[in-house]
Amino acid sequence: MQYLTGITNNPTQSFVIAIGDGTNANISLYYSNNQQGWFIDLSWTGTTPNFQVNGNRVTVFPNLLRQYKYVLPFGLGCVTSDGYEPMNLDDFSSGYARLIILTQAQVQAIENTVFVGN
Repeated sequence: MQYLTGITNNPTQSFVIAIGDGTNANISLYYSNNQQGWFIDLSWTGTTPNFQVNGNRVTVFPNLLRQYKYVLPFGLGCVTSDGYEPMNLDDFSSGYARLIILTQAQVQAIENTVFVGN
């Protein structure tokens, strides 16, 4: 499990994360005052050319990219210290919320333990 580090209280941020298969994913993380929450755009070029997801709300969930588990060789989870959603601008910079980059094996482990039978 690898945490996405360097998230500040800047309302618009971009990151490049290394995926275990040697590719990279580009993440844009942005905060919306109107909706009181964080949102993410993600793009990845690997075995699926030009994969892109835009405007997904960041919520507490084991794998925010679960619906793409057969397409992506990684996942992205979000945890908070009390299980509530990250709703404030400083939730990531304060350490209250964390984004977790999951390997393909970790995505499968989550499927086997959390989503058994689904």
